[in-house]
Amino acid sequence: MNIQEIAEDLQNARLFARPIATLKENLDLNSAQEILKEGINLRKLRGEELTGFVLQKENYFSYLTNQMNLIPGSNFSLKDCISPKVSAHLVYYIDSAIRENSTIEQIMEATSSIGMAILVSDSRYEKGQIVSIQEQMADNFFSSYYFLGRKRLDIKEMKERPVRAAFYFNNEKKFEKEILNLTFGLLLLKNIKDLVLQPSSILLSPNLFDFNPLSSNMDISLVADYFGATTFKVI
Repeated sequence: MNIQEIAEDLQNARLFARPIATLKENLDLNSAQEILKEGINLRKLRGEELTGFVLQKENYFSYLTNQMNLIPGSNFSLKDCISPKVSAHLVYYIDSAIRENSTIEQIMEATSSIGMAILVSDSRYEKGQIVSIQEQMADNFFSSYYFLGRKRLDIKEMKERPVRAAFYFNNEKKFEKEILNLTFGLLLLKNIKDLVLQPSSILLSPNLFDFNPLSSNMDISLVADYFGATTFKVI
């Protein structure tokens, strides 16, 4: 298996919206992680800088870069997408380093504030089909773009407050839930190996609701108590 070649194929699929076939050629988790790391190195060679991480299912994480960061309230074009989906997250702003062996107290102390975020995930595989956890990992769990809410609040003041959040599509409420513990994403860090957060990085919690496909002429809005609305329009 050629790790470099697979990473380049995934990058070209992303850059030119050319989906590829699945990678079912004996892809184990170690190989998938090597492909993921090589894919991130390719992004860095193109001038991208790491800005943070997204906590994923089964105690894995994906990477975020500065070129994935989009302006809330802006238009999002489907022109270069293959099979985009949208999800809602809490975002934690990290002020000092968090390492694998950090205690909960150290993690909380290193986290200055909390907000809301919307993540756009775009599979590079043909027709956006369901693929294995190994293939998801190799493709950075499809993490492609993110919108950060404009409002950030002190994590220590908010950690005891329940927050009701709702996801709207074309002004129709699609999902709603009450989040009783805003620090749940930070608590999950204790279960994740090899994840180091540097100062000034961000961490997105696991998805708050189900993933939802994007289509043209959609208005997307994530609204939460205290945090207001994070929006964008699909064109």
